[in-house]
Amino acid sequence: MKVEIWSDVACPWCYIGKRRFESALAQFEHRDQIEVTWRSYQLDPDAPRTSEKTVNEILAEKHGMSMAQAVALNNQVSGIATQEGLSYHLEQAQYGNTFDAHRLIHLAATHHLQDEMEKRLFHAFFTEGAALGDTETLVKLAVDIGIDADESQE
Repeated sequence: MKVEIWSDVACPWCYIGKRRFESALAQFEHRDQIEVTWRSYQLDPDAPRTSEKTVNEILAEKHGMSMAQAVALNNQVSGIATQEGLSYHLEQAQYGNTFDAHRLIHLAATHHLQDEMEKRLFHAFFTEGAALGDTETLVKLAVDIGIDADESQE
């Protein structure tokens, strides 16, 4: 069975969903017959490559809420992530465009490393505060999972 998952690596609910899917799949008797393909979806395709704005500022602006409301919502989603064994540090997450991160996920698929790349990008953004719109950062993350730096740069 083929499962296609549409996701953005800057989406907090997508990372939680990935973890929940993995937990369910681990309990499924026929998990070795499941082929997962990650599909690209950008939450904000108009985002600049990198930005000085925080995730809280972007959330407040995008949804017309106060900074306090944005912080509270991000704290709430961080609490849910914690329940799934994930460690979110949204206060250090670096807002930016994820187009090249998605390109890297598709490159990783050609090396049968798509899931590993997806996982590495999620962790880098939500836990480490990496800028996923920065080319140097993306190359480093690709190398982390075994993809050649020159190929990733290209």
